[in-house]
Amino acid sequence: MANTNVQEIEKTKEGFSENLFFQIRDKSFEAVRRISEQIYVGMLEEDANQMAITTLQEMGTRQGWHKPYTIFLNACHR
Repeated sequence: MANTNVQEIEKTKEGFSENLFFQIRDKSFEAVRRISEQIYVGMLEEDANQMAITTLQEMGTRQGWHKPYTIFLNACHR
């Protein structure tokens, strides 16, 4: 007999909401879009980090697992 208990199959905890999961995912994508629109040539990584933190705070984001970390790679060194 096949197991049809989604929480057991997906290893989610009681109270998990698929709808909320997708809302948070969409908010994350929106944050990345807003942050990427503010990046410009010559911007320092430190300034980008602070801008990302400010953008997330403006969006009402609570403290996450870790602080944003921005690193700019030179396309010639890939």
